[in-house]
Amino acid sequence: MSSLTQVSILSRKIIRYSIYTAIFIVIVRYSYLIVTKIYRRYFPEPPPPPTVSFGKLPKIPFPQKETPTNLVFTLETVDGKLPKLPNQQAVYFMPKPISTIKSLDTAKQKATGLGFNPNGTELVETVYLFKHNSSPASLNLNIVTGIFSISYNLNSKPSVLENVPPDPARASALAKTYLSRAMSVPGDLTGQTVHQYIKIEDGNFNPANSLSDAHITKINLYRKSYNELPNVTSVL
Repeated sequence: MSSLTQVSILSRKIIRYSIYTAIFIVIVRYSYLIVTKIYRRYFPEPPPPPTVSFGKLPKIPFPQKETPTNLVFTLETVDGKLPKLPNQQAVYFMPKPISTIKSLDTAKQKATGLGFNPNGTELVETVYLFKHNSSPASLNLNIVTGIFSISYNLNSKPSVLENVPPDPARASALAKTYLSRAMSVPGDLTGQTVHQYIKIEDGNFNPANSLSDAHITKINLYRKSYNELPNVTSVL
């Protein structure tokens, strides 16, 4: 009997001290996090040193002239203060498109994917014009940069405007699907999607108030932001 009592007392002590230990660990952990947060607020961790992967910028060759002494500077910003700029900023490598022996073949594949006749007409050295197989549309394509634009002759086939245009969600999906056929949907094209309703009046494109009043749903696809900096280039 005495042995069972001792076991019971010991078990209760183990449970009690285990609870105390768990509570102590939780309090210490949260106290550490709070103290660390307060400390980092007043003493932020320094940023990592710049890698300078692309080398340093060359010095600007300013003309060697005598500096005048009567200069007067006026600060004309919105708030009258200098902006707070970071001491370093990320730099992204932008490869320059170059012409290769396969540039024209790649352009023909892109034209075929978009539904155009691959037998295009050379406008200038790097720009070709492709005609659509079944509609009064033409594709103007730069075979080096891959930049293209599509024109449609509404006067030849105005019946395309008789139907109600797709809603913004469907129009966005259709645009991405169509661009993917030309391998023109980059992986970072995941930013905001902006739409606009357009109606045609007297041969002009004017904003429409609603989908039912529109002939066209215009979609702007934006790239995602990098380092909290928005991308202002739109892909139509």
